Amino acid sequence: MLRLVEGRQPSDRIRGLIGPWSGSHYPDHGRPGPAIGFLQETLRWFDRHLKDPGGGAPDEPLLRSWIDGHRAHWAVDTVWPSPHLTRVAYALHGLPIVLDPGPEPGTEQAPGPADRCVDAAHRLCCDLPVGTRPVEVLGHPRVTLRLQYGAPPSRLLARLWDIAPDGSSTEVSSGVLDLCAEPPPTQQNITFTLESTGYAFAPGHRIRLALSLPYGPPPNRPVPGGARSITVHPEGSRLDLPVRQLRPPEQQAPQGDEQWAFDAPEQAEPLGVSSPATLDPPRPAQRVVQDHATGGWRRETTPRPAGTLRYPDGLEVTEETLNVQTVQPAQPVQPVQPVQAAQPVQAAQGSEPGSAAVHSWTAHRAIRLNRPEFGWEVTVTTHSVLTRRPAGFEARDEVVCRDGAEIVFHRTWARTLP
Repeated sequence: MLRLVEGRQPSDRIRGLIGPWSGSHYPDHGRPGPAIGFLQETLRWFDRHLKDPGGGAPDEPLLRSWIDGHRAHWAVDTVWPSPHLTRVAYALHGLPIVLDPGPEPGTEQAPGPADRCVDAAHRLCCDLPVGTRPVEVLGHPRVTLRLQYGAPPSRLLARLWDIAPDGSSTEVSSGVLDLCAEPPPTQQNITFTLESTGYAFAPGHRIRLALSLPYGPPPNRPVPGGARSITVHPEGSRLDLPVRQLRPPEQQAPQGDEQWAFDAPEQAEPLGVSSPATLDPPRPAQRVVQDHATGGWRRETTPRPAGTLRYPDGLEVTEETLNVQTVQPAQPVQPVQPVQAAQPVQAAQGSEPGSAAVHSWTAHRAIRLNRPEFGWEVTVTTHSVLTRRPAGFEARDEVVCRDGAEIVFHRTWARTLP
């Protein structure tokens, strides 16, 4: 969005709105929130460009952004880049540390929502104090690192956190540096950009930059005689934040921002869709099963609850979605020694090519449409499996369409990726 509004013409046809809403919910429902009158905003925009095209520039500012965190609020900018932003550089300090992938995910602990620090032994954390005034950020944070390579790594993951005095944390932004395009020099300074964010760090909190080699399937490029590893030198590295100039406390809600307040959310009357109760208990949103004997684990996630929706015209829609991630290590579980972030350490030796754990990701979805009074029933089922093996990736997909009990379409795909 920020790239879209930056210097684009014609300026009368471009406006930006960045709000705190998940991709599966419209702004008028406001999840996680707050909700706004999105239908009114959309209607006004269509009236302007369909009813009265060429009638001059719209009234609203170029960009309205939600600033989360401390005293969350809407920020208004008439131009972008905003003259209210200043790049502030925070120098990192500490001794060099070697980052290595550690054990294969699942051989130590299955990562989950409560296990954000599961890779703490394999990452570098640098904390920066906020001070007595809030630090409000809007835009793309940048990280400049002084790196030294023990063996070519795959990717470097940077996360930006807000750490409260009680130790609780909120992830603010993240970014991935891809080091696979070409073999890097032995040592270099490199700069990369994190995802855009709007966030205010409260006084007394800490800004934490965490660096690690990420979990997940790195590109399969075995390095004979050693594991992928990287040494980060905090001295000579820095974090650049796009800091928004704060107004004095007595001007925290100026007249200019209040005039662009959104209308209250409105929705049409609900259709009266019902969901018949069943005796089956609801499936948990996430379930992790670990085999302590082999070190393997399986994680099942349900993006949306399964069940049947019954519409007033008699249509019944049943949807079932299940995503499964499994990891089966090739080697027995070995005890892991923690790495002290304040001291330089030696990179761990990697396993031989071909001994990597087997990762697989499975996505299953079924949609059933039924009109009982007409005897009409159709079902579409999709099943996709992506497996990472030493030789590369194996992708398998299947689609089955049924009219009642009769299969009217069935197709499978299989492909191997290096």
